[in-house]
Amino acid sequence: MDITDESHRELLNDADSAAQMGTRLTHRLLTFARQSQLEPEVLNVNDHALGAMELLGSTIGETITLSANLAPDLWRIRADSSEIENAVVNLAINARDAMPEGGKIQVDTKNVSFSENDIEDDFGVPPGDYVNLSVSDNGSGMTDDVKSRVFEPFFTTKESGKGTGLGLASIHGFVYQSGGHVRIYSEVGHGTVINLYLPRHLETRTPQETAQPTRIESTNGDARILVVEDNDMVRKVTVKRLRALGFNPEQVSNGTEAVNFLEIDAGIDLILSDIVMGGGLSGYDVARWVQSNLPQCKVLLTSGFSEQMAEDSDVQTAKLKVLPKPYNLVELQQAISSIIENKTADA
Repeated sequence: MDITDESHRELLNDADSAAQMGTRLTHRLLTFARQSQLEPEVLNVNDHALGAMELLGSTIGETITLSANLAPDLWRIRADSSEIENAVVNLAINARDAMPEGGKIQVDTKNVSFSENDIEDDFGVPPGDYVNLSVSDNGSGMTDDVKSRVFEPFFTTKESGKGTGLGLASIHGFVYQSGGHVRIYSEVGHGTVINLYLPRHLETRTPQETAQPTRIESTNGDARILVVEDNDMVRKVTVKRLRALGFNPEQVSNGTEAVNFLEIDAGIDLILSDIVMGGGLSGYDVARWVQSNLPQCKVLLTSGFSEQMAEDSDVQTAKLKVLPKPYNLVELQQAISSIIENKTADA
């Protein structure tokens, strides 16, 4: 074959492109199957999250605001650095595609500990220390059907030719191959958060950092709490946690039911409410009603979206406290104690 011939050169270029595409496809399939050859190293996730964001800066689009909130004292993990960067890039591009009119994408990192006091079925994450890497957006969100299939290889909601459907599948495989876990929080019309939990590299601990049994301090169990949550499983888990802390909480499934309950029973001390709910009233709406009608009652909001995206003008103006999901039993106890103690001080 005469490679100087233009038509032959185009064929060779096409063959080379096809070979490279096949290599990437094979790698993603192996990653999904947890059989790819990873090259793990001890690293700080922040360094590689920032590297991925630098790559995204010129490609994410002018209508998208890309920001980060990276924990300064982040634990180190042992993982393949290129897969960390690929994960951030893939998740950010998926988020961008869910916001054709523009929006916000945020990359967060933080240390998370799940103890024996936490119920494993809450998140499907066993007790231990993890680095949580999350990518949030305020795009179209996912339906329950899409969420149930999102990690399937070749499943995609994008138009033909716009994606292979292997991005999230390969991320899922990489994280589990690294000993971690993936969890999704999404609300249709409000956005999505993809949480990656990667295990802390234990060899980095000093003797002073050796994990100690988590202690649950006593909480004022006399306070009456109303749980407002439209997800049945989350509401069940929240009620179970509150009972473990010594409370006997009431519960309703949406904001409208909360207001109806409070109009009859005004003796509630604290409202623990999700922000995004069906039923016509959001957590913000419930908080505003409470502040106007039951000023003695305190409100603690919860949100699966990153704390920065949840802290909008509604939160700022009303001086509301937001407890980011996922939270463990200790974090819930501390948030409630803080509010109850403030109430006692105010009285």
